[in-house]
Amino acid sequence: ACVCACVRACVCVTFAVCVTPEYIGSVASEDRDKMIETLNEVAAELIKENIQTQVTRGETGERIVNVAGCPCPCGGTHVKSTGEIVSMTVKRMKKNKKNMKVSYTL
Repeated sequence: ACVCACVRACVCVTFAVCVTPEYIGSVASEDRDKMIETLNEVAAELIKENIQTQVTRGETGERIVNVAGCPCPCGGTHVKSTGEIVSMTVKRMKKNKKNMKVSYTL
């Protein structure tokens, strides 16, 4: 579930060369390579499924983009479906205080 949520949040952002979102929590350094591999596999699967996104409004009127049932704040530009992304590759994960930075390219 954690892996899918991370990837689904990543696919909310598109049309960028390199994006580095931060996630609360950590992944042990010895587990990061396996996590990156898993994230890339799940991303490829979500892209292949060509899942439609849905835009809704939050409690205070903010736009929320739902990707495969996983909501994330709308940052402005988003895809109509995951198939528009074509490819996504997680490059690295880095610990930053209490958060993990996940770098990927689209």
